[in-house]
Formats: sequence, structure tokens, C-alpha cells
Amino acid sequence: MPISLRSTRYPELELRTATSEDVTAVREVFVNPANTALDPVVNDPAVFTVEKVEGMVKRWAESQQDEKPVRISVVVVVDGVVQGVGGMGWISTDEATGKRTGDAGVMLNEAVRGKGYGLEAMRLTTDYAFDVLKLDKVTATMLAKNTPMIGVMRKMGWNGRHIPAEEGGIRL
Repeated sequence: MPISLRSTRYPELELRTATSEDVTAVREVFVNPANTALDPVVNDPAVFTVEKVEGMVKRWAESQQDEKPVRISVVVVVDGVVQGVGGMGWISTDEATGKRTGDAGVMLNEAVRGKGYGLEAMRLTTDYAFDVLKLDKVTATMLAKNTPMIGVMRKMGWNGRHIPAEEGGIRL
């Protein structure tokens, strides 16, 4: 089922399922070093060819059809323009307990940062994770040097703990 999450706080903000028409904008988010410099996963923006992003967008949409998706990825739209990506980068199920955990994140273009959209996108994502996906736990993993994202999560009331990683990660 396609996702469309609308903000009541920012009516111009929507998180929605990406479509083939979004491929160029999604690629631009991933190849912009200003967007990826603090991301623990996107360490080589050059690999995001049009073909790769087309495949990603297709897999994102397919994953949303699963009864228990392993990821939920959406585009972040502001005033009708794709300005970022977000969602749950992974969702796992603990085999022993059956409890499900998802890892939330958002990546925004510079033009829309500092306006509350990142915080609101994370709120919409976590609400969706708990209310619709019925996850038991939501985390947010980031590099320790990603102070903007740490600030967003602190504003949400999350407290983090340092998880040693090659790049120095934080899990909130």
C-alpha cells in the first residue's frame, strides 16, 4: 500500500512512496556531498547511478507491499518538490522474542534544513512505525559527528548511547 504521511504542523510537508518520476530528485539527494558527508551508509555518492536509483525506488515500493516489510523508504516532499529521503533503513525481527525493531533516519537537501522538517519527518516516521507497522522499538543510528541529527533526536526526547564503530557511531 502506498504511503502518504502528511504533517499537520507543516502542511507543505509530506512523506510518501517514491515513484519513477522521483528518480532524478532522489539521485540528487544521494550524490550531493553536503547531504551525505555525515551519513554512516552513503559513503560513496558516485555509486548512485540513475539505474541504481531506479532499482532502489522500485525495491522501496515493493517492500511497502510486504506484510512485514524489512525497510520503509519514502521521499520527503516540501511544497510539492522532493527535498530528501527518509523512513526506516532496516526493520528486523528478533527470532527468539518476535519483537520488531526499525532504524529511522532522514536526509534533507540544504535548502530545507533548519526549518523543522527533519524533526517533523522523524516524528511522522516513528509514529508510522509504532502505529501502523506495530514495531516494538525504533532506533536512529548516526555518526557521532552528525551533530545536526543528534540535535533532532534530542529535541524528540531521545537519549543516545555510543556504539563503537569504525566511524564512531551513536545509536539513539
